[in-house]
Amino acid sequence: MLKPVIIGFYGFSNSGKTKLITDLILHFSKMNFKVASIKQSDKSYNIDQKGKDTYNFIKNGSSAIAFLTKNQTSFIFNNKMKLRNCIEYIILNNNYDLILVEGANDPYISKIRIGNKPLIKNTIFTYDKDINRVQSFINNKLNERCDNMKKNIELKVNGKKIPLTDFPNEFIKNTLIGMIKSLKGIEVNEEIQNININYSK
Repeated sequence: MLKPVIIGFYGFSNSGKTKLITDLILHFSKMNFKVASIKQSDKSYNIDQKGKDTYNFIKNGSSAIAFLTKNQTSFIFNNKMKLRNCIEYIILNNNYDLILVEGANDPYISKIRIGNKPLIKNTIFTYDKDINRVQSFINNKLNERCDNMKKNIELKVNGKKIPLTDFPNEFIKNTLIGMIKSLKGIEVNEEIQNININYSK
């Protein structure tokens, strides 16, 4: 599984963060990229409402709730989650190409500043109302991601594709290549492009 491109956005309230992110979601979704978004706030807020069943579950001690309907699945965790953990949870449960984070202040995320809020570590540039510049930057990151696809392996078991994070991807790839290169009668002068394994009892 390829790692998604993660871009954060930060700025003062009413600086246009939500509008920009919404436009980017629409743009990249139309290009058939799978986009996820996160809104991070420094304010206290409960998405659940008093009197609802899910509210009563939390009030009576449930630490996590999943609410499944015909068209949506919602999760509520009754604790503050770090942004890094939230991103890992999203990646673990689906294969997204792009994750856009509103209100990002974590230093490890590449981010774009909107307005004149003080610069935060790992800021790429300040948005100057040129959405094409932002789209081009993200496009380049997505293209780099696709170029790196050749370096990853695809694992299928009985026709079902098995998603792999970085560690098992590298572990399986290096193990297989190491084993194959050590076999007698096999000369590998260039990078191995394809390995097919069929197993039956």
